[in-house]
Parts: sequence; structure tokens; C-alpha cells
Amino acid sequence: MKKAAVTIFILYLLFSVICVSAEDAGPAVLARGPVSHDGIEYLGVNTVLSRYGEYRYGDDLIKIYYTDENIFLSDEWVENGCADGIRKLEQPVDDKAVVMVYSDRKGWHAFLSFPRNAEYICGFIKSYISRQNYFLNIARDKSAFSFPALLEVANDG
Repeated sequence: MKKAAVTIFILYLLFSVICVSAEDAGPAVLARGPVSHDGIEYLGVNTVLSRYGEYRYGDDLIKIYYTDENIFLSDEWVENGCADGIRKLEQPVDDKAVVMVYSDRKGWHAFLSFPRNAEYICGFIKSYISRQNYFLNIARDKSAFSFPALLEVANDG
């Protein structure tokens, strides 16, 4: 009886590890930032004041620029099916990247760069928007900006 219980427990542990490793990359973790930055690399030559950060999600690195300055987006930024306010750069400089921008009704923008083969882009952006808005809403000092340290990436694509 004791041996059967141990066997069942070991099988349960193995099954749990397999399920977690197959589907879950864990939360996206802020690896760097916010760092003050002059210019946003996806807008050509510019001096837009921004804050830069990097997230690690599994083995991937996601770069992000946040700004609350007025931005003009050219026709190179096309509508994207993720959600309202999200656009995709049609021809990014780097063939290995997908570049997206989110423009919030409150006047802030986030430019995000993902590996080209990433399947979680929309889920990441939606999670980021939700958490960033939360932090912006509770901030007592609007100049004390922070990126969310952890993002639970939504599974909706």
C-alpha cells in the first residue's frame, strides 16, 4: 500500500512538471529599467524622451519604450487585431523583430519589440497595458515612473 502511494505521488509530480514546462514560460520579468532614454529607435531620427526597459519571458527578450509625449505615427504603423490602440510597424529595421505600439487614451505610448516567432504578443501587450495602467493610476508622484516588475502573460494570443 505504501509503495503504491509513493508511485502515485511520483507520477503526480512528473505530470505536474511536464504540464508546467510544456505550456508555461512563467511570468515575464523586468530584467532592466526603467532607464531614461532620448529617442525611440522605431521612429527614425527623434529626441522623444522615453523610459526604456527589457522583459525576459522564457528565453525571449522584449524591449519596451514608454513615453507620455505627443507622438505622430506614420502610415508605416498599421492596425493590428490585438486590441484597440495597438498598431504594428509594417517593415521593422530588424528582420528578426515584430514591433508594436500601444497608444493609450490617457496620452501615453508603449513601443514593444518581440522576437518574430513569438506567439504570445497580444497576450503580453494586454497584460502590460493592464498592469501599467494600474501603476500609473496609483502613483502619487507622476514623475516616479516604474514598469511592472512581473507580468502574467494572458493566454489569448
